[in-house]
Amino acid sequence: MKVNWKGVCKPKRSGGLGLKDVRLFNIVLLAKWMWNLLSKGESLRKKVLIAKYMNLFWSILMCLVTMYCILLPCGRL
Repeated sequence: MKVNWKGVCKPKRSGGLGLKDVRLFNIVLLAKWMWNLLSKGESLRKKVLIAKYMNLFWSILMCLVTMYCILLPCGRL
């Protein structure tokens, strides 16, 4: 059985169930986590993660930007 997620995630007043779009919510939380990691302080955890995963961080960041542009029109920033 397929679920019409666009319909389910609509507000109740628009005929949906009022559920959050989990995919979009996950992207937002990942972006928030990356922003906090890269912008705050100089902790040992930050230094280790950046040294080990910097290329992966950039790949994820580009993926998040692409997903954001797909999910929302980029002109609506």
